[in-house]
Amino acid sequence: METAVKPAPPAPAGQPAIEHSGLLPLVLKKLNPHRRMHILDVGPAVPQTVDFLSGFKCRLHIADLLHGKSAAQPPGPEPKALAARFAASLSMINAPLDICLLWELPNHLSLDEMRIFNKVLSRYLKADTLAHGFCSFKLTQLEMRHWYGIVGTDSVVRLEDIALKPAAHTHSQQQLVDAMSAFELERGALRSGGRVEVLLRTAQPGANQALSRQPTYGGRG
Repeated sequence: METAVKPAPPAPAGQPAIEHSGLLPLVLKKLNPHRRMHILDVGPAVPQTVDFLSGFKCRLHIADLLHGKSAAQPPGPEPKALAARFAASLSMINAPLDICLLWELPNHLSLDEMRIFNKVLSRYLKADTLAHGFCSFKLTQLEMRHWYGIVGTDSVVRLEDIALKPAAHTHSQQQLVDAMSAFELERGALRSGGRVEVLLRTAQPGANQALSRQPTYGGRG
């Protein structure tokens, strides 16, 4: 495995919590021993993910888009400046992506920020790109400031970072689908704390968007 990392500090140490994932296996089954896969991780370089993927033929692109979220930032950055920041964070990607690990990113971005990120990310997608993440659709459930690492095909380690600014944006399922229009919402699964684990795939031209708002939900994890 090769790793492309933007300059950033390592993920913080913390008390790990191992979580079962019902949807991650559907993403990781794309890993192909005969073809190099390109994977985007929007968080920092978590050792567990690096170790797990080291057994596969792939290139891991670490963007660490939440780095610096703990610092005071000017509200509502200009769209051009924000697009340039996202573009710089993804500039190390040198081939279409097979997998995007979004983790808790949707709840750390406003709808406008998510639309801009979606536009920049769409340059790197292909027809069968899959994305995985965790979302909260209710404000009372926003306690999301974690880093994630893959420890198995159906399990992740979750590390809380108290220095990371907690997620502040809650979006309805329809808002999420509309803002991340490069994808279709394929499946969802309820998780502890009222979170929803989501599986996205590249939106297909002419697809019925109403269907993308009706994912199949599994049980609680």
